[in-house]
Amino acid sequence: MSGARRKSGVGEGVPLFTVTVRRMPCTFAQHGTMKQQLAIIIVIAVVLVLSCNSSGQTLILTAQYTPTVPHIVPTVVAEPVFQLAAPSDQDFPQYYTLVFDRRVIVVTWNDNALDFPQESQREILNLTTEKSFLIDKLWYTRFGEDLIIVYSITNFDVGKSYMARINMPKKSPTWNTAVGAFNLGEPVIRGQYIYVTAIGLVAKLDSGTGKYVWRHDGLYDRQTQDFNDFQKPVLDGERVVFQGNNHFSDIAKRIEVKDSTGEIIGIFTTDQPSSSKPMPTAPIPPAACSATHLGTGKNLAVNLHKGCYYHFELPCGECQAGEKNIIAIHYTGDEFSVVVPEGSAWQHNESSSLSQSLCRETHIRDHWPNKLPWFLILPGVEQLAPCG
Repeated sequence: MSGARRKSGVGEGVPLFTVTVRRMPCTFAQHGTMKQQLAIIIVIAVVLVLSCNSSGQTLILTAQYTPTVPHIVPTVVAEPVFQLAAPSDQDFPQYYTLVFDRRVIVVTWNDNALDFPQESQREILNLTTEKSFLIDKLWYTRFGEDLIIVYSITNFDVGKSYMARINMPKKSPTWNTAVGAFNLGEPVIRGQYIYVTAIGLVAKLDSGTGKYVWRHDGLYDRQTQDFNDFQKPVLDGERVVFQGNNHFSDIAKRIEVKDSTGEIIGIFTTDQPSSSKPMPTAPIPPAACSATHLGTGKNLAVNLHKGCYYHFELPCGECQAGEKNIIAIHYTGDEFSVVVPEGSAWQHNESSSLSQSLCRETHIRDHWPNKLPWFLILPGVEQLAPCG
């Protein structure tokens, strides 16, 4: 036993003390801290009982430190969520803006002329659509290093919808799939699959190939007006619930589909109100912002925080001396920084603070444009008119 080292688990042991056994009576020399001695007193006693013999052996006891392995909580990776891109104009948009990897991407089509400066450092993603059509709605989400967009186009007589997966470094589509119908609803993504709706249509796509896993169309009921459009799909285990809207009745129908096979489980009447009478939504929790002046000047950097209110006083080329263009917004997107080319900016923690700051006699002659400036056309920006 002389010279032997005991191992506890893995790695080399570190001698903490030495026990010397001689002829009776036994004696021993101890090394280490008081805490170590107390912790191993029972071990020493057992060793002495077993080792006190006539051989007078010397024992080297080796203890090994075994670190406590912390409990590691698995990281839960949130599923991508589709967001609405911001249109340059509500009625006749020329382009949409979205935020991808903290970069502002401008989505346009058929090489539309753009109404913002070239030095704005916007990245351009140009799509090809049928002539005389414009994009009237665009949902987007990041998927790894790619961008997935689901969008509808119209010429105000006919509407169609498409989905595409975009390789962002190349700004080119990996695939482009036609949905075919209008009244595009909010899509949902789970794993590698995308669930989409349009008038009379529910479907599931594979995001890797752009091909349909299953698809049901022709669901629109002309007599009852059911399934004219749908609310956001609900994924409930093996069930996918597509709640239809009926804008002519408080009683709407839903369709339930088995996710793995695409089999229709059934079509049910539900008492859930139609989206024509929207359910109240939970308010956005107050943000960590306060009423403060953010600065004045050229190329002014402004950090937008979720839930905060802002107003901007911008130069007005056609105004009289001293008059400004006033832009007021409520921001509900993720934190993001914008650069104001020239002007002043204020932050507010509530709408009443915003109104109190703006609705003063000195501002009566100021101008309130009904269109956002290009640098504020972003997802989550809602333009306000607090002074009527």
